[in-house]
Parts: sequence; C-alpha cells; structure tokens
Amino acid sequence: MMKPKKEALDIATLYNRWLNECERIKSPCTVRAFTITINNYIDFLTDVQGFKTKSFSLGKCFSRAMIEKWLCWLEKKKKCSPQSCNVRLSNLRSFLKYLSVENYKYMEIYLASTSIEQRKTTKVKIRGVSKEAIEALLNSIDTSTEVGLRDCVLWQTVYLTGMRISEALSIKLKDLNLKAKDPCVTFVGKRRNIRTSYLPSVLVENLNYYISRTFGEIYDGETFLFFSRQKGIKEPMTVKNAEMRLRKNASIANKKCKDVPLDLRPHMHNHFHLGHLVSL
Repeated sequence: MMKPKKEALDIATLYNRWLNECERIKSPCTVRAFTITINNYIDFLTDVQGFKTKSFSLGKCFSRAMIEKWLCWLEKKKKCSPQSCNVRLSNLRSFLKYLSVENYKYMEIYLASTSIEQRKTTKVKIRGVSKEAIEALLNSIDTSTEVGLRDCVLWQTVYLTGMRISEALSIKLKDLNLKAKDPCVTFVGKRRNIRTSYLPSVLVENLNYYISRTFGEIYDGETFLFFSRQKGIKEPMTVKNAEMRLRKNASIANKKCKDVPLDLRPHMHNHFHLGHLVSL
C-alpha cells in the first residue's frame, strides 16, 4: 500500500485545523461553503487531473496554472456562473492564506493565487415583491400544525427584523426579551458580532403564542427557537431545511397570488424588508 507523502499529510492536517478554527469564528454557512469548495477542488484534482490524494503537493496541485484550469472546468463542465467561480476562488484563497501563515514556505503558492483575476460579472437587479405577496405567503401557511406555526413565525421574524436566515435560526429562547418595555432579541450576526434587534408588537404577540404552544410555560433557555424533529428528537433547523420549507410555502401561496415568486429564497426577505421600509 502506498504511504502518503509528508506534504500530503501536512496539507490534510492543516486543512482539518483550518476548518476547526473556521467553525469557531465563522458562520455555519461560511464553513459549509469552504467545505464544498475544497471538496470540489479535490474532486477536480483526482477525477479530472488524475492526482492521488496521498501524493498531493502544493507546487503541482495548487499552482496558479492548476487553479486556472479548475476555474475553466467550473465554467465549462459544471456550468458555474462567473459569480460562483469568484466565490469558489475566494474560498480557496482563504485556505491557501491559512497555509502561508502556518508555514512560510507556502507563501509563494498563496501569493500566486492572489494574482488570478476574478471573472467579469454582471449586476443582477434584485426583484422586489409586494406587501400583498408577503401577506399571501404568510396567510397560506397552516398554523394549526406545529410545523406550520414554526414556519409562519420564522418568516415573520426574518421579514419584520431584516435579519439573515442563519441569524434567525441561531436564536435560542434565552436570547429573547419579550417582557421588556422595548422587546428585543440578541443574536450572532455577520463576522460573529453580537447584534440586538427590537421587535414590533405584532411579532412579539406571535412569538409569545408560538413559544407557549410549542414549549409550554417551563422550558430550557438553551433550546433553539426554531427547530426540526429528527426521529422525535429536536434538532436545530438548518438553512437547507428552511429553504425547502420556504419553496413549499411559496408554491402554495403562488396559486392564490401570482406575485409570490416560485423561486423565493430566505435571503430575499431581507431585501423585501428594506424595500418596504423605504416605501413607508
């Protein structure tokens, strides 16, 4: 059996250490994006270029020329948009930068990657959605069920506060202060910054009802506000799960209101919130 080369072991060790550090200081979505990018790059090296993981070397596998080939492969074979290619390139650079900090001999590899120009992109106009469409979305959800009530309150929280879906899903019951003169919620925002958002009265009322019905009068403050059940066990709701639920809700709402986009995504709620505030 072929033994892995020392440099291949170094790369694997540093990669695991990098991911562990990212998990402590970056959001789950960012860590997931990093993981997808590196796994994609490894697939390219092994399946397309014919490298063996046990013989990986930075000089050959992470050279500027190899990264350029990868980007072309993403565009032509994987049909990735220029924006997606730029994101993947940025993620790969983050890993190479970490390598250069941990071991100075890898600095040349990182600097070479920074000289790769990003793909030209075109600005995409953000589509708006009417307040009527938002109301149709929320009214289409069957709140008589535990899942339906959760979905409705989740979308209300994202829409009325303007927070990201990942931020909403990170909220624990202890983070809510609903009895204060100015009700608010504290959550972990972008770059791990602690943020506070004041809650409108209609949302406070619905949150109180949701908590009372879902958790009862006595509950553990460490419990996540929005959760999903896996074989009867409460697990933190994932962004992927939220996206799936939103598409299902949008599909039902679209039958009654064509203004509801069928390709509705959680992050769009942030734009809707800001757009509707401007129109007030």
